[in-house]
Amino acid sequence: MDDMKGRFQWKLISRYRSEIMGTAMILVLLCHSDTFSWGRLHPYVHQLAANGTCGVDIFLFVSGFGCFYSMLRDSSALHFYRRRFARVFPEYLLISAISYGILNAIQKNGWNDFLIQLSSIRAAFLYTSPDNRALWYMFFLLFAYLLFPAAFIAGNCGKRIRTGFFILGVIISYSADVFLCLVFPDFMTVYSVDTYLSRIPVFLLGIYYGYRSEEGRNISKKAIPVLFVLFILLRFIKIKLMGSGNEIPAGMILVKIANQCLAGSVMISTALLMEKLEHHQLKIIPAVLRWTGRASLELYLLHGFCIMIWHALGLKNAWYIYFTVIIPVTVLIAELMMVSKRMLHKAAVNS
Repeated sequence: MDDMKGRFQWKLISRYRSEIMGTAMILVLLCHSDTFSWGRLHPYVHQLAANGTCGVDIFLFVSGFGCFYSMLRDSSALHFYRRRFARVFPEYLLISAISYGILNAIQKNGWNDFLIQLSSIRAAFLYTSPDNRALWYMFFLLFAYLLFPAAFIAGNCGKRIRTGFFILGVIISYSADVFLCLVFPDFMTVYSVDTYLSRIPVFLLGIYYGYRSEEGRNISKKAIPVLFVLFILLRFIKIKLMGSGNEIPAGMILVKIANQCLAGSVMISTALLMEKLEHHQLKIIPAVLRWTGRASLELYLLHGFCIMIWHALGLKNAWYIYFTVIIPVTVLIAELMMVSKRMLHKAAVNS
C-alpha cells in the first residue's frame, strides 16, 4: 500500500543494506581520486569529487539504522559491543599493522614511529597528520558505538521524549560545530572536531528512522527531489556568501549539510532502484553493489593505505594510476580477504 501511495518504506534500507553501502563505497573511492593529479582539470574534479563525501554520511546513517535493529534483537549492551568490535576492529588492526609495517620499511622509520602510527591517534584527531586520513572514520565509529546504547534507551522513553532527544542532539551538534568554527577557526582547521560534530546528527538520524521504520511510519518518495534541491541550494548559498573555495571553516558546515542532503537522496534512490531491479534480468548492477557493500570495510581501509604506500614510493602521481592501479589492487586484496574469511568461517563451523 505504501508503494501505491508513493511512500518509501524504511525497511528497504535493511533489505538492500549491502547495495546501499556499495554505492556509498563507490562514492568515497571517487572522492579520493583527487589525491592524484588531474592536471588542469584538478580544480573542477576536486569540486565534483568532494561531493563523494556523502558516501561517508550514507555509511553512518545505515550504521545507526543497523545498530537500532541489532539492539532490538538483543538488548544486551555487552553483546552489542562484542558484535560491533569483533566486526570492525580486528580487520582494522590487521590491515593497519601490515600497511604501516610496509610504510616504515619504505621510509626506514623505527619501531617508535610504527607504534605511534598503529595507534592512529594522529589520524583520528589531526587533519595535518601524515597518516591515513580515512582512519578518522574508525574512531568516530568507536565513539558512536560507545554512545549508542544511551541513545537507544532514550529512544524507548516514548515518542515525544525520543523526538525531543534526537532533535536536541542534532541541534547541539550543529550549533557546537558552527560556534567552534567561528570562534576557533584555526583549531577547527587543524583538528578533526568539525568532522566529528557534523557527522553525529547523521548517526542519530539513522537510529531515529530505525524507530520510525519499526513503527511503519514511512516517508514520501518526494523526499528524493526535495533533498537534492536542498543540496543544490545549500551549495549555491555557500558559493555566493563565502566563495567557491574551502578556505572558510564555517562555510564547510554548509557544504557538509548539503552533502548530507545528497546522501539521503542517493540512499533512498539506491534502495528503490534495487527494488525495481530485483525481478529484472539485469543482475550485474545489484551484484557489483552487493559485493562492494559487503567488502566496504576492507575497501575503505585498504584504498587509503594503498594511496599512502604509492606516494611513499614516489611513483607517478597521475589520475589514471588511481583507477588502473590503486583501485584494482584494493579490490583484489579485499576479495582475497573476503575469501579467507569465508574459508575460516567454514572451517570453524565444520570443526
